[in-house]
Amino acid sequence: MRQSFLRKVTGGILLLLAGLTQVVTAQQAQTEAWVITKDVDYTDVIHVKELIINGTSENPTDTIDISLRNNSTIETITVESGKAKIHFTGDENITYTLGTITIAKDAELTLLGSPQKLSIQSVSNEGRFTDETGVVQEVKGTHSFAIEQAGGYSMGGALSIYSKAGKATSEMGPMCTLQKKENNRWKDEMIGGSAETINFGVTKGGIYRLKWMDPDEEDNVQTVLHSKEINLLQIEEQTDLKDVTYDAIALHTGTLEATKVSMDNVAALPCTTEENSAGFSVGTFSNLELTLKGTNSRLGTLRNYGTMALKNEGDATFEETTIYNEGIFTDETGNEGMILGPAGLWIQEFKPNKDNTGPDGTQIKSVSLRYAIKSFYRKVIVETYQNGQWVNYDEIKGGESKNESPELRSTQGSETEKWTLRASYIFTTAVKGTYRFKIETTKDNCKTTWYSKPYELIESEYEIKDDQLELGTETTTILPSLLITAGKDGVVKDAILNNIEIPEHAVETPSVNVEPGATVNLTLKGKNDLGSILLAKGSTITLKPETAGEDMNEKLSISSVRNGGSFTDETATVSSVKDLSNHTMIEFTDTIIYQIENAISVSLRAVGNSLDGGYWLLGDHKIEKFDGEWKDVQSKSQLRADTPAENPNRSAEVVINLTTTETGIYRMKVTSTHIDNKTHNATLYFMFEIANLEDNITIKTIDGATVSIDGTSEEYKNANMLLFANNESTESPVKVTLNNVQLKEVEEYEEYTSSVVAENQNYELTLNGDNDLAAFIIEKDATATLKKGDSFKSLNATVYNGGKFIDETGTIQQVVDLDGLNMLSITGYGMTDWNGYSLVAYSDFFFGDYEVSDSALEHLVNGEWIPYHNSVMRSVEGTPEGGAPDSHECAYTYTGLETGQYRIKVYAEKWTEGAEFGKANHAVTLYHHFTITGPAPEPEPTYCSITLPSVKGITTSPTAGTYWESEGSSFSFSLKLDPDYDQSQPIVKVNDTEVTPDGNGTYTISSIYENITITIEGITENTPTGNAVVEENGVKIWTADRQLHLSVPSAECVWIYAFNGSLIRSLDEVAGDITVNLNKGSYIIIIGEKRYKVAL
Repeated sequence: MRQSFLRKVTGGILLLLAGLTQVVTAQQAQTEAWVITKDVDYTDVIHVKELIINGTSENPTDTIDISLRNNSTIETITVESGKAKIHFTGDENITYTLGTITIAKDAELTLLGSPQKLSIQSVSNEGRFTDETGVVQEVKGTHSFAIEQAGGYSMGGALSIYSKAGKATSEMGPMCTLQKKENNRWKDEMIGGSAETINFGVTKGGIYRLKWMDPDEEDNVQTVLHSKEINLLQIEEQTDLKDVTYDAIALHTGTLEATKVSMDNVAALPCTTEENSAGFSVGTFSNLELTLKGTNSRLGTLRNYGTMALKNEGDATFEETTIYNEGIFTDETGNEGMILGPAGLWIQEFKPNKDNTGPDGTQIKSVSLRYAIKSFYRKVIVETYQNGQWVNYDEIKGGESKNESPELRSTQGSETEKWTLRASYIFTTAVKGTYRFKIETTKDNCKTTWYSKPYELIESEYEIKDDQLELGTETTTILPSLLITAGKDGVVKDAILNNIEIPEHAVETPSVNVEPGATVNLTLKGKNDLGSILLAKGSTITLKPETAGEDMNEKLSISSVRNGGSFTDETATVSSVKDLSNHTMIEFTDTIIYQIENAISVSLRAVGNSLDGGYWLLGDHKIEKFDGEWKDVQSKSQLRADTPAENPNRSAEVVINLTTTETGIYRMKVTSTHIDNKTHNATLYFMFEIANLEDNITIKTIDGATVSIDGTSEEYKNANMLLFANNESTESPVKVTLNNVQLKEVEEYEEYTSSVVAENQNYELTLNGDNDLAAFIIEKDATATLKKGDSFKSLNATVYNGGKFIDETGTIQQVVDLDGLNMLSITGYGMTDWNGYSLVAYSDFFFGDYEVSDSALEHLVNGEWIPYHNSVMRSVEGTPEGGAPDSHECAYTYTGLETGQYRIKVYAEKWTEGAEFGKANHAVTLYHHFTITGPAPEPEPTYCSITLPSVKGITTSPTAGTYWESEGSSFSFSLKLDPDYDQSQPIVKVNDTEVTPDGNGTYTISSIYENITITIEGITENTPTGNAVVEENGVKIWTADRQLHLSVPSAECVWIYAFNGSLIRSLDEVAGDITVNLNKGSYIIIIGEKRYKVAL
């Protein structure tokens, strides 16, 4: 048996104990030096100034075991000889505070255990030292090296462990090994070599640690350090996590079905050195459904590269967690905050507003939302909860505003995020239900979706029901909303609204709701404003005027109709109906009314979505005349639905025409029906009056004898219509000059203000001065040519062409046929490079069979237009953006033009199979004029000044002074601290805004559009003792020799933080003078309630 000795030095008295391991009880006040020569077990609190370990055994395997089982404070530990092990307990209530540890040459010390609270000031090793606790990060002395960083992190759905060790005393440097804990024993997993920085990728979760071994010149290991335990989790299946802490978590399943994970009080504490590292990452091909429960969880950074849905139960949420999304991320928690990444979304506020009061005292609730996004694309929707699922109410329109300050400092993360757009919305309704906001924003393949918390809103008391079929009085009654439930028994109910006004809701939620199964004929009396109407599936409603044949346009206002059932409007005020999926069921697009001698022609065009809505205009289309009651009259309809259009909402079309000489009130009826469900339909009416205008309208007939018309003369100054009608058709045109002809509008019958070239007529009109021909109509087989006179100034005309039309004035940009279809329009033009000019022309080939067939460039020479052939012309044909696939667009570009006046001739005709080009009876020719004045001079550049200051203690590159840069350019500079000022922390500002350098220390000012003043602050001369801070309360802090020195007059707790917010060291109850070893850098020191900033 080996011998052990305990020697207590007290006033020179030596006490020797021999025998087995001793259990020693020490008092907390004990401060004497202890010399240990044998195994010892301390069970009580100890406070020892100096602990000396002497191993006297000649057996090299003998080891002195020292167990510390309670709170212990030891200011210095010296291993003079032999081998020793110090054991620490893992009790979280026990604190160990050790000062300086020194291991002499040929001596050996090992630290064992898993203490929860252990601090060691420094270790100096001349012998052999091993730390198994993971606390020691730096060893000095002959066998020295430092661990700068060690930890685990998650990236892209994979787990990694990071090691960075400082330069060691030995040439080779420390050898790093990754170990994994299996069956409570450590097993070497990977050997990483001796590089200063090493990354270990692991495929399985578990408990790991890093081991560093630094050998001497003879390859004998002299220093062994270990990291703290690194707990990693690789999620491979559905799991519930509760009350656990990991260094990092990852998911990389590659399955289409979502892996369901729940978290309750889960923490991840990753090593954050690596770029894009995270506490939790979801891989590119992974699918995660994460539910937060119970106590809030903290993940540091959560990065999603795959598909992820975040949910919660109750109020559980994330704390101290920054979310980055580079995949598809859905947040259903309703919490405010940021989701960073390409499709970044910042929910700034979601809150209920103060209730509004309805006319009967009803409390109307509303909620508001304020947010910002990084992408330009976003969609905001209000949803309501019906029949166990969320249903899209409507996409929000308007309300967005460009951010006044695009750079908003993030409240999460460490970077400045640029937010492209911010907006706010208010949702208000008095309809009972559960609602929520939904926001989608996308950028390339990245998509972020956020749902607000559900919000309960109250029910309106206003309802049309079987026992209440009339609302309103002779005076206006304002309702928050209206619910229609009458007629659910299958019997049609007749209801009345009398002077009812329902305000339009902020986000286009319906003002009038018609419930499923409701069947109502709703008569409108007085003046009614119903806002928006929503018909649920299976509902039926017919709007009726109080008096048949009455014009309701001034008495009834309806902003929109969304129809899931059957809707009929006999008031003739609704012109568009959409279904619940926003497909157009029916819409009136064009109405053309004109007069031919004593006959009136009226054409109505209606469209619908047959392509993906399934709506066909195949109903009972007819024209009725009112004679005490509505009676059928002759009608003519033309259905077009053969080829899908580019715009699906116009993929079905019908045109109804009435030509009559009889006056009276008429209406046209158009019905749209779903192809698979005849009960899902919409019927609209277009009502108009044909009146005897003999006493109301002045018609002037221009025959072959008329040579010139003076629009200011008594004969023509009150003319409402010009009718160009020679007795016979002639090949040679009838030439007429129009001087300042301004057609006068017919009050209440503006559509009759027109100029008409009658059938088979051929007129050449020369224009002088200012002319307004209103609706200029060329009848079938007629020809009209417009020319400039010597004193031409302007022309206003909307051209409807049924024959041939030529405009040489260059003022007409569009011509439509008598059905309102586009024959030819000039949609774009402008100057190009190389003294060039471009023009874009479009014709409707899909509906009208019109195509652009020819163009030519002409040059004005000596007053005559002659063809110009010295230019290079390029033409491109295609389909215009937003046009039908068979529509025709041509773009012409001419380059190399000399100075002068030009015009481009563009010709379009109605295509007929087998017809000779240029011989069509239905054609249009437009001229476009422009002038080439020569290349524009280059603008003089504008310069901005950049003032770089001269500051004592630094040298700038370039040197201090004022520099000039052109607008839009950039300016870069750098600075170097002089040796006597190298402990300063420069603060650089550009026009009072602080800026930071890049990794090379260069400051760059981009996109300069104003004068720049640069200021540099924080430059102070080094003090002899480093940075010193003296407070009135007697606390002193200074740095010297890469050490932090503290002088604290009374017991205080001390915390040392790095500038990135990570805690470096904590010291309990510090009093007096103390020295702390720290790496070079800047730190924040907190003593009590005071904060100090120092730099090493």
